[in-house]
Amino acid sequence: MTRSLPKIVTGGLGGLYLIGLLGVVELSQRPIWLIAGLLFGLQPLVIYVKQRRIHNAFIESLAPLSIVYLMAGVRVLLAVSERLQHHTTDSLTVPEPWGQRLDLNVAMLICGVWVLLAQLPLTAQAFGKSQKWLWQAAAIMLFAVSVLWAGRVYLTIRAHGATASDPFAYIQMAVDFGDHQTPRHTFDLTPFAASHDLPLGPLAHVGYLSPDPKTGKSATVWPVGYSVLMGLGYMVGGESVLYLFTPLMGVLTLWVTALFCNEILCRWPVEKRWLVAGVAAIVLATSFQQTERLVVPMADIPAQVFTVLAFVLAFRALRGRTVLFAALAGICLGIAFAVRYTQVLIGLALLLLFVLDYWETRSRRKLLESVLWFGGMAALTALPVLWYHNTAFGGPFEVGSKELGLFHIRYVPDTAEAMLRALLTGREFYYLSPFLLWGVVRLWISFRRETVILLVWGVVITIFHLFYAALRLRDLLPQFPILVLIAGVGIIDMLYQAARVSKYQTFGRVAVAFGIITLFWLRTDAAIRLAIIPSFNTFGLLTAEQRDALDKLEANTPPDAIVAVSLNSGPVSLYAHRETVRPYEWSEAEWLKFVRVALESGYPVYLLRDGYEMEPPLELTQSRYDATLIGTFFLPYFYPGAGSINQQVELYRITPHRLIGDSLQDTQPLS
Repeated sequence: MTRSLPKIVTGGLGGLYLIGLLGVVELSQRPIWLIAGLLFGLQPLVIYVKQRRIHNAFIESLAPLSIVYLMAGVRVLLAVSERLQHHTTDSLTVPEPWGQRLDLNVAMLICGVWVLLAQLPLTAQAFGKSQKWLWQAAAIMLFAVSVLWAGRVYLTIRAHGATASDPFAYIQMAVDFGDHQTPRHTFDLTPFAASHDLPLGPLAHVGYLSPDPKTGKSATVWPVGYSVLMGLGYMVGGESVLYLFTPLMGVLTLWVTALFCNEILCRWPVEKRWLVAGVAAIVLATSFQQTERLVVPMADIPAQVFTVLAFVLAFRALRGRTVLFAALAGICLGIAFAVRYTQVLIGLALLLLFVLDYWETRSRRKLLESVLWFGGMAALTALPVLWYHNTAFGGPFEVGSKELGLFHIRYVPDTAEAMLRALLTGREFYYLSPFLLWGVVRLWISFRRETVILLVWGVVITIFHLFYAALRLRDLLPQFPILVLIAGVGIIDMLYQAARVSKYQTFGRVAVAFGIITLFWLRTDAAIRLAIIPSFNTFGLLTAEQRDALDKLEANTPPDAIVAVSLNSGPVSLYAHRETVRPYEWSEAEWLKFVRVALESGYPVYLLRDGYEMEPPLELTQSRYDATLIGTFFLPYFYPGAGSINQQVELYRITPHRLIGDSLQDTQPLS
């Protein structure tokens, strides 16, 4: 029986930890850590109620907080040094880069989870629970942490609107599908521009094809699958659902990833595979790239959800109820294809899975059932997309995008190097690489068939994308669950191996745990900080303040106004309900002609200086017309290369008071 500490010693140590917590609260200016202190005492309190004593080990379980207190002390010393050297008058200012590296909030979050996990064995012992129960409780805690963190961050930093190209296009397609049951959009100025022999492309938002001269309808170059899903939600819950959909998909993908880990590792004990699932969920939830793609409505995470779910169901089909699960796997593949066309390539890995299972079981009936139901349901689910392509682009396998011109073998070396660098950044998988290496070895030893399938899945998709000159890391997000599974296997198996070495059991556990915490800490610092201080900006994001700015723009312009604008043309049209044009896509003569005929037809014409590309049209317009500043609005200002900065942008009213005649001889593009 473990001896109890004297009450005076217990009280003294508890008091020291309380003083440390108060110091952290004062330095971080976050009272929430006092609530965390109560949480750290919850398990000891339960044990005390049951056994009327406190284990020595409960005081020892608070030891990880010593790291936080040490960091707090170092911060104070650095701040005092700065003040003594007269570098600052603020006694709490810590010089960079130490200010970020010694972040007490991140330290408290990680070490707090460590404390709760360290207390679990004593709770299990007090209630007579087995080691299996202990590991299952730890797995549940890890998964709960990942879901709570994701819910906090994803829903807090979510978009309140979308702008730019593809982020906005997904929203516009969803709205059009909800309102008119078609993802195509109608640009109402098309008949007017066509009647004056003006090119129609500048009437459409970036990413839309040139509108049909008769109907004004236009399709985007992006897949419609995710927008249809959002459109169904929009029909039920209105506009607010559109910006909750992607963050909720981010939470859903954590559940799907956990199921994926459990299915791949089905021959391991249940507690071990769910521990892997918990770790994998945390690694995925705190991926900076994953978080960035959840802020705005993009198709990367939905493609991830349905891709992984297809593999979960396909593996499940091998263990019984083949027809049902093979059919469901095919439906998920069809949806993944509708969301992102390249995901059709995972069908090769899934078919290989059924073939490898046949080599083991020699069951022809099972193979035929798997392939026929899987392939049939995948094709059936993809049919609406092919029908839409036939209607919108003139053929079932035609696409509106011109990106096929960006595929070439000469791009492979540079693209491969860029992707490797992106994957091995500090906030993705660089610090987790030791666990990835060990995880690959462990998977190959214990799950060879599964490893082959994961390898084919990852390699086929990756090789295809390496030919693409404009490849970005987000394009590979649907394959991230493979990496987080491998990392989870590496981390948990290292802990298991350390625990088995009985002679050095305690030392091994501490050393491995310390290494895991340290590397995970270094990797996750930037992402975890988002949970504490939610602040984020990415391409296509509109904040609540910017959404309000568009309402103000609507209030300051007449209903029939035409606004010349750059990449903000979509939100000005959707949220401010004003017709838009992108003048830099016209020649100087065409733009001046449009202004003239629009004013002659009674349209109020405005110009929003919201990007670098709007500078030449503004300068040209000011040389021929009066451009009166109406006001400024807080919106993204776009730079070359699709970068943007949030700032006040000017809105000008164009009037004909100083019209001095325009020449139609100049046909040079404005940009």
